[in-house]
Amino acid sequence: MVHPQHEGKGIAKLLVRYVEELAKNRQYEAIRLDVFVKNPRAVDFYNKLGYKVTGKVIFRKGEFFCYEKLI
Repeated sequence: MVHPQHEGKGIAKLLVRYVEELAKNRQYEAIRLDVFVKNPRAVDFYNKLGYKVTGKVIFRKGEFFCYEKLI
């Protein structure tokens, strides 16, 4: 999460790219994460970065998309 005062500056994208590079260097096969279905900005963000929805899960807060990106 990026502090609201710093949104729109590409920080989140840099953080995700850093984690992807770290995972690649450690020879991981994939990155998996979940995103709250009712958070359209986050859903759009991960879609644009090439993450694919592989399912859904229900937590206390509600429904979440399960995302995966192969490394």
